[in-house]
Amino acid sequence: MKNPSNPSDSSAQSPAIEFGTHIKFVPAPPKPKTLAWWVVNKYDDGQIGWVGWYPGWRKYSYFARPETVYEQVCLREIADFCERKTREHKLKALIARQESQPKNMFTRNHKPHE
Repeated sequence: MKNPSNPSDSSAQSPAIEFGTHIKFVPAPPKPKTLAWWVVNKYDDGQIGWVGWYPGWRKYSYFARPETVYEQVCLREIADFCERKTREHKLKALIARQESQPKNMFTRNHKPHE
């Protein structure tokens, strides 16, 4: 999966930055159907990886930059972020599918032919 474009180009972003204990999740330009975030060190703004949709697993996943090292708090926050964004994405898709389906003709307000 390709790395999203450079974090310094943040002009088209609408979601807010989310903060962890030592990291922050900075929105990247969205893809047509999914979103992406850079994972950035809060203290020096160094990019340590990014979160994006991995179609093989049908989930948001973390893509670490080479030669990065993590402790348990950051790993847990990254995993929680991926799980939360996957739930949000799947819920949004479910709602969109339900709204696009034709309405059942046997609803409460339907009057049968006489």
